[in-house]
Amino acid sequence: MPGARYRDWFDAIRNKRRVCYIYEGKPREGCPHVLGLDKDGAEKVLVYRVVPGGSQPQWRCLFVAKTAIRLGRSEKAARGGEKGERQKQREKEKAPHALACRAF
Repeated sequence: MPGARYRDWFDAIRNKRRVCYIYEGKPREGCPHVLGLDKDGAEKVLVYRVVPGGSQPQWRCLFVAKTAIRLGRSEKAARGGEKGERQKQREKEKAPHALACRAF
């Protein structure tokens, strides 16, 4: 039976959410794409890791049990699909997809 972390990752994938997470003690940010089990039955997630202001984005396969996750906005909300034009423009000028990942 999937644990709470697995369900959080599943929810992020289903709702196309960018997430902040801690893996091996370091804060990270990314977009999860695939969730499943490895050959030993351990829960894993494939994440497109975003490195704000840093190097190129990277694909990472993580053990779900070694993560702590904080869900971000859905892509629809990030694009402003539920807000007025003026508010969308103000948020776009600030930071289009900023999540401010820190240790949480």
